Amino acid sequence: MKKKLLITLGMLVIALVFGMTVVGCDNTTGGDNNPSYSLDGTWYSPDNVYRYEFNNGNFEYYYNGSPYKKGTYTTQDNYMTMTTTHIGGGIYSSSYTWLDGSTWYSGNEFKQAYMDYYRNTLNETYQSQLESVRSQYQSNLATIRSSLQQTYDTYVSSYGVAQANSIFMSSYGTTNIDQIVYQQYGQQYEQALYQFETQLQNSFENSLNSVENSINNSLNSFYTTDTLVYQLSDMLILGNMALTKR
Repeated sequence: MKKKLLITLGMLVIALVFGMTVVGCDNTTGGDNNPSYSLDGTWYSPDNVYRYEFNNGNFEYYYNGSPYKKGTYTTQDNYMTMTTTHIGGGIYSSSYTWLDGSTWYSGNEFKQAYMDYYRNTLNETYQSQLESVRSQYQSNLATIRSSLQQTYDTYVSSYGVAQANSIFMSSYGTTNIDQIVYQQYGQQYEQALYQFETQLQNSFENSLNSVENSINNSLNSFYTTDTLVYQLSDMLILGNMALTKR
């Protein structure tokens, strides 16, 4: 009986030890790699330049107090995989002045803001060019009209109204100076202006396509998935950065 009891107790001890070993493996292969410490919370670099906030699979990363990146993370053994879903406007506002420094931007939001800014900028540029050409055309037509009016007035002074009208009828088919200007020059100017406007529109669309290709390439470098070496104790080692919780 005593021997049987010892065997039973021995088996119980082995079972308990095995159970503890399995639990210990679970704690080291998923989540925090040291079960005595929690990753959730706010972690700072020694100079307070960098700050990480972790909360149940989500992270936010700040640089000098400005939003930099945020997203999701998973941990496995001694590695943390971080997927950036948003970037902070404050970090990039020096290069992209249209960004709001306190706003988080998803990839679609960043692209939309980028495209809206450049669409407006390009449109203002092209409209300015179009108005400049249109104004020049109007100025040219006004000069031509003034010259024709002076010619007509000279004829009237020299030969009288009837003879002046006869000369103009013979030369232009009408004595209406505005009609002469339009028929002789205005229609040509309208065609030239239409062609110029078409060229501007094509250039506008090509520029927008170029901008869109550029931002698509930028998005690939901003919204990334990175795997870093990760160690957790009273200090968090993340890649080559050491952080402490406060």
